[in-house]
Amino acid sequence: MADTQTLDKVALLRLAFNGLAENELAEMAALTDLRAYPPDHVLCHEGAYEEIFYILAEGNAQISKKIGEGEGELILRIVGRGDLIGEMALIQNAPRAATVRTLTECRVLEMEKQDFEATLQRSPRIALDIIRITLDRLRANDRAMIAELQKSNRVCAPGSTATKWSSSRSPRTNCAPRSLC
Repeated sequence: MADTQTLDKVALLRLAFNGLAENELAEMAALTDLRAYPPDHVLCHEGAYEEIFYILAEGNAQISKKIGEGEGELILRIVGRGDLIGEMALIQNAPRAATVRTLTECRVLEMEKQDFEATLQRSPRIALDIIRITLDRLRANDRAMIAELQKSNRVCAPGSTATKWSSSRSPRTNCAPRSLC
């Protein structure tokens, strides 16, 4: 008989990967560890090479991206129960694309990179689900970045104070200096 923690893991995986067979969920659950983190803990560091895939079991976390040197960060989204975290960097063998910080006390399922890759190779259904989730997220990130650019452009729109500084414009771009926008 399965223990309570294994049943909890399977239930969470079912939420994240709707439609998987029970045996696939149980196999995946066996490869994960359930961990707890306090608020304001960084799960993923933008630009770092890290080797953990997460599924949020409880709590909320914030995904953000640096806008530029000293310009702050853009909050891409808030994630909650059943959301996947960190899969893009593992699939691409690349550094993390964003920072993920817990907003509340969180419990997460963690899977090591080698187990994550083996799971994707063994189960095309899981790989396809992760691809779909990742593409949806990339589209949402694009929309967030476009909205941020549009907001910036409204501040620097024709007729605004920033564009009236014609003597300060860059000859190459015909734009007002960044500090004015």
